[in-house]
Amino acid sequence: MAIVTWDGSLAIGVDIVDTQHKELFRVINSFHDKIGREEDSFALTVLLDSLKNYVTYHFATEERLLERAGCPELDTHKGAHAAFATLMEHYELNRDQAHCDELLKLQSFLVGWLTNHIQHEDLRLKEYFLAGL
Repeated sequence: MAIVTWDGSLAIGVDIVDTQHKELFRVINSFHDKIGREEDSFALTVLLDSLKNYVTYHFATEERLLERAGCPELDTHKGAHAAFATLMEHYELNRDQAHCDELLKLQSFLVGWLTNHIQHEDLRLKEYFLAGL
């Protein structure tokens, strides 16, 4: 069951970025499906590693486009990405002690951060993403 759903209001109009955002939604939904299922604990670990790697790749894509376009807010955008990465690393350090409640908090954070970041940061910088192609 999906916890977060992609819709057209989140599209910024840059295929590579929109496709990557959709993939992040898919991974978060997979994460949701595995929380609390004992038989999926290893799969959950693999999924979190995959998410961390994909987020790094996605952020690099966004930052490269914004840099090419000369976006004056590039450093701020990078800072938001770095803060997210730091929170993911914190979870990484505490993963062995994670319980279902902590995983649900992480899930809530992921959903909230991603949708908020797309709606309030990425869409605001849409013209720069387009110019960076």
